[in-house]
Amino acid sequence: DQSKIDREVLIEEQFESWWKAYPKKVAKQKAFSIWKSKTKKMDEETVKAFSEHIANDVAFRLADLETGSKTFIGFDMLHPTTYLNQERYNDDV
Repeated sequence: DQSKIDREVLIEEQFESWWKAYPKKVAKQKAFSIWKSKTKKMDEETVKAFSEHIANDVAFRLADLETGSKTFIGFDMLHPTTYLNQERYNDDV
């Protein structure tokens, strides 16, 4: 079914976009598995909104680190699977 294929492509593209922005590049397959699990029941618009939210969170944290702030110290070393599993993108920052 083409809509299922399109959805799988969307989820993979959104993950790849996040992956490119994420500072620590380890355990990509495991991170993608978690990503698929988190987006499993989302419609296309929600997947896009979720992806945008996460990308914005990563950009915000990295930009803050670049200023010399210690608010997110260590974020650049945070394992991507930990970030996803602990839903760190929902932290109050």
